[in-house]
Amino acid sequence: MQHRAAFSSTTSTSANSRGFRRFWDAYASLLETHPLRTKIVTGGAIAGLGDVGCQLVLEVEDDDARFDVKRTAIFTFLGGFLISPVLHVWYGFLGSRLPGVSTTAVAKRLALDQLGFAPTFLPVILSSVLALEGHAEDIPNKLRADWWPLTKANWVVWVPAQILNFRFVPGSMQVLFSNVVGLLWNAYLSYVSHSEVPKALLDEEKEKAEHYRTEATRIADFRMCCAGVRSSASVLTERSLLRTMSSLLVVRFGHESCAVVDLDRFG
Repeated sequence: MQHRAAFSSTTSTSANSRGFRRFWDAYASLLETHPLRTKIVTGGAIAGLGDVGCQLVLEVEDDDARFDVKRTAIFTFLGGFLISPVLHVWYGFLGSRLPGVSTTAVAKRLALDQLGFAPTFLPVILSSVLALEGHAEDIPNKLRADWWPLTKANWVVWVPAQILNFRFVPGSMQVLFSNVVGLLWNAYLSYVSHSEVPKALLDEEKEKAEHYRTEATRIADFRMCCAGVRSSASVLTERSLLRTMSSLLVVRFGHESCAVVDLDRFG
């Protein structure tokens, strides 16, 4: 009996192993024949799963919250049609310009990826999520509040992950590796994307806006005042010139000749 159970367990494990192997071989073949399309489908599915995990695990404290299908659809779309294609091109660029798995090559790729690409691409993702959800007006405040904390969290997760990726993973599989690591990262990214901007920051922005409006009003009033002063100065200067001309005419031709200059017309 025990022998049969052990044999059955071994057979089941072997069958599962063969099934996974066939699946993996098929996936690797698709990466070779249709690399971008395969990465789009994989990236979209994993990004969507990340958002599902975020809603079901990270946001369970809100009893009134309902599962947001639209939000998951947006994250799936961005994972497939924004993140995966960009990573496909980016990793291809790094691999062609800095080939090899030497320590120097990996260090250079890591520096470009984490100090150049990641801090630039994260705001694109956040902005895209807010824009597609109809909250484009919140983008400046959201980036101001979350960009730096998100970038630091990115380094904690992705620096060690990318060292492994660039050092040990074949180029064709690097987007897949990033997507797998990104399953948990996407859950966190979704959480940050949908967290509220701190009230203190909003109040600060309102104060700044009010200050700018006040300063703009003062500048406009000052310009109007300057314009009035220039106008008055122009009139006074013109009257002074005319009086000087009149005096010269009196000296040259006599007082009667000055009748041609009518100063009353100039105020």
